[in-house]
Amino acid sequence: MPIVGTITAASPFDFGSADIGSGWYDNLNVTVEGRLGGALEFSQTITVSTTGAQLFGFDFTGIDELDFFSTVTTATTDPFGCGPSDCSQFTFDNIDFSAVGPPPPMNAPEPSAALVLLSSLGLFILALHRGRTRS
Repeated sequence: MPIVGTITAASPFDFGSADIGSGWYDNLNVTVEGRLGGALEFSQTITVSTTGAQLFGFDFTGIDELDFFSTVTTATTDPFGCGPSDCSQFTFDNIDFSAVGPPPPMNAPEPSAALVLLSSLGLFILALHRGRTRS
């Protein structure tokens, strides 16, 4: 079975759901596989049709690769007369992904900038204090 599509990431993610439909064939099987470090962790085969995309839940957690491919079976029909040219395309929409782990840190000032700011503030307060004690 050839891989029709692959989504990869440098760090793990969760794949929750997607709206999936068929372009040309009814009763087309679509297999979705979730991998981590190349090892198969999840696999789910669904059947789609041309009448419209349907929401499918997957709940694949902690993966770094998502593979998907279609398979024509004896139950697959060809309502548009596509013929033997392998019209097994399918659609993915409204894909629900989420990152695993803590969110990236917020942009904080560099320690050197904070140190310069605090030093300047300290010198300013010291100058004010000295100015008041001399009068």
